[in-house]
Order: sequence, then structure tokens, then C-alpha cells
Amino acid sequence: MLDHLVSLHTELSVFMWGDSTMREQFKLLRALLGGPSYDHQTDAGRWHPNVALPAELMHGNNGASAMWCPSVDVYIHKAASGNATISILGAFCTLGATSVAMVPALLDALQQMPYNLTLPADSLMYIGSAGLHLLHIETLKMRDWTEMKPLEAAFEENTKYGLTELQERYPAARLAYFNTHSLCNELMLSLGCSAHANCNAQFGPGVMQRADACDSHDWKACFSGVDVQPEERVSFCETLYSHHGSSVMAARERALLKDPSLKWALVDGHSITKDASCDQTEDGVHYNLPTMMKMIEEALTLLRKKRVP
Repeated sequence: MLDHLVSLHTELSVFMWGDSTMREQFKLLRALLGGPSYDHQTDAGRWHPNVALPAELMHGNNGASAMWCPSVDVYIHKAASGNATISILGAFCTLGATSVAMVPALLDALQQMPYNLTLPADSLMYIGSAGLHLLHIETLKMRDWTEMKPLEAAFEENTKYGLTELQERYPAARLAYFNTHSLCNELMLSLGCSAHANCNAQFGPGVMQRADACDSHDWKACFSGVDVQPEERVSFCETLYSHHGSSVMAARERALLKDPSLKWALVDGHSITKDASCDQTEDGVHYNLPTMMKMIEEALTLLRKKRVP
């Protein structure tokens, strides 16, 4: 697909938004276009604009709003490749909860000084939900269930708001939505737990252990150290950072995109990764190059299609 696009005498523009899974796709696409390879020590983004949800969508009490990502890393890359000129603008949050509802305001901010970045009208918008960042973790007091519940409950409302705003503001754009991909419990990192000699005693099961326990219905280990009422146990498991939790989130996204008012094509990251996820990832979360190539190819395919009015 990329070979076809660069054979055209044209200028193409791609905007990408999401979490680290989308950031890795950006870096792969940039490398395919001759850009620099990723260096985690120096490649932290060119700018770091502040972002915020619209006030009416800032759900949550008891400090839950503080879970939202305060700023994003913005990357840009423009390259002549073959006969085409391709520009990529990427904006990613990796340190907090994020929402598509933030994107319209972010794009408005990027048009102002000192950025002066304006998307061409016919850009490809490749938008990731960052749904993984709304799944609760519990370990090391990170993203507790009680903190994440109001954010997760507002997921459809916030996502629909953001997607609707974008398709109305950019009516000539190609629209691709990347849903939550599958997590592999067996390979998931313990988020620093192994560095503590008495980690499990202090903080309860690690990320991998709790995910595996909940998905296998080992309820004692699943709810260890967490006060969950019996009537809320299903909700707890469906929103946990686990294989099952990621599957439920992806299903919610598929259902949302069936709304006839939304004009977004689905790049089904969950379907691409669910069957062989543990063969395609080293950490249970981020996927290898061949897998990401499939995701990028599905998104770029939209550049060959006419915009559906």
C-alpha cells in the first residue's frame, strides 16, 4: 500500500492520535518513509502542548479528573518518497488517561503560535482510542478501580463527542479509528513489582497475576486487596487491564462505531492481535513490526478511497 501511495504524484497528510501503541505505529511509518529510527532517550516528541477535555465532559469526583493526561508529545515528519510528499503529524499521551474528546481542542491549539500546524482538508485522521489507559490496574496504587470508574463509564460519550467534532470540522478528511488491541496476560510486565523484594505482600498480585486470576475466575486472587461488592465483580473484571478487559473495551468500540451518525472506518486492532497475541508481542502490550504493518496498511488504504459524504 505504501509503495502504491509513493508512486503517485501527490501530497499526502496523516494525523495520528493515541497512546504508546499508536506512537509505535507512527515511528514505524516514519522509519518506512526514511525518517529517524526510535531512540527512547532522545525521541520524546518535538512539542508538549497542554490538553484538556471540554469542561462538560470532565467526569469524576475525588480527584478522578486528575487522571487525565495533562499534555501530549507531538511529533512531525515530512518526507519526499517516490513521487509523493507525505507529512505525518502525531500526538500521543503515554502517562495518563486520554480521550478522543481532547483531539479537537488540541488541533485548534496546534494552529496557534508557536506551532502553526494546520492539517490539510483531505488528511487521513488515524485515531486511536487509548482504551487501554482507561482499564484499571490496582498494582502499586496505579489507576485504581474507584478512580477509573467514572472515566471508563463516560467512554462512549466522550469518544462519540470527539469523533463527531472531528468529522464535522474536517468534512473532507479520511477517517480511521483504531480500537483497543488485545492484551496477553502471560507476558504482561509487572510494572516495577519485581524490583521490590516483598512486592506481592505489599501491593497484592502484580499486573500479570491479577489479570490471569480474574480471567481464569480465581476470585480470591482476582479481588485480593480490593474492596469489590458482589454486584460489581463483573464490572471490575470487564474493565481490568487484562486480556478479557481489552476484549470488552474493543467490543464497546465496535458497537459505538455502528452509530449511523459516525462516518469512521474501523481498523480493528483487536481482531488483528487476538488470535496470536502472545506470539506477536514481547511485553504483552506492544506488538511487533509485522503486526503493526497490518494496522498501518488498513489505515492507509483509506487514502485510496473517496471520502463518503
